[in-house]
Amino acid sequence: MRSVFGQITSDCEVVLVDDGSTDNSVDQVRRNFSDALHSGQLMLICTENAGPGAARNTWIQAARGTYIAFLDSDDFILPGCIARILAILSDSAPDIVQFNVLRVLEDNLSGQHLIACHRPPDGLDKMDAISSEIFGVGKWFPPSRIFTRKIILANPFPAERAFYEGLQLLPFIFFQDVTIFLVVDPLIAYRDNPHGTIRNHKLEHANTMLSLFARFGVLPPSVPCDLTRVQLARSIVFVALVLRLRKIDLCDLRNRILW
Repeated sequence: MRSVFGQITSDCEVVLVDDGSTDNSVDQVRRNFSDALHSGQLMLICTENAGPGAARNTWIQAARGTYIAFLDSDDFILPGCIARILAILSDSAPDIVQFNVLRVLEDNLSGQHLIACHRPPDGLDKMDAISSEIFGVGKWFPPSRIFTRKIILANPFPAERAFYEGLQLLPFIFFQDVTIFLVVDPLIAYRDNPHGTIRNHKLEHANTMLSLFARFGVLPPSVPCDLTRVQLARSIVFVALVLRLRKIDLCDLRNRILW
């Protein structure tokens, strides 16, 4: 929150959804950002815990801006982020802005590691011209993109409690006829959390990816679709081996890729 309010202008609003937290997060927000709450630049919405997809949808419905930017509780924006984005939106008016991410251990950027979400250089492109490069990297973090609000309203996140809600939505948006502005620099930092979902695999994760694999299997053949199916299969194999899930038929999965 401090990283955001250190950069935002009067053109920006912050909508914060508390998804049924059980600590003192809400009290801290009300205490430390009372002026922003009073002025209306910060909107605080408290809900019962329903999972990330439902929380994102609640947030999107409440937002009033033309563009939507996500920031999760373990992220913070890097210096110059908002000025850079506002300049791109003003000059190019893309449907999507995508940038890279810096994975860090602490707020001081210790242990930093660049997570690339794409390979092409800075600039505005039609999605169909560079989709193979983006799908080839296959990083589907909602906070590494800015979207027009109308795109997200037309493509809501899965409302049911589900893992990898970004992976379940974003690739399907990227199949659409939209423009995208790519930024090589990282504009947000992600704190590496050893207790987070990505680092702690469960059976539900494998089931989610198997369901997604089936969804992509019925789409018309394309390079982006094929790339995603291969990446999903690799992730399924990894989780199956880590958790020793013998119920997942890896030979069948391999054959389905070869089809």
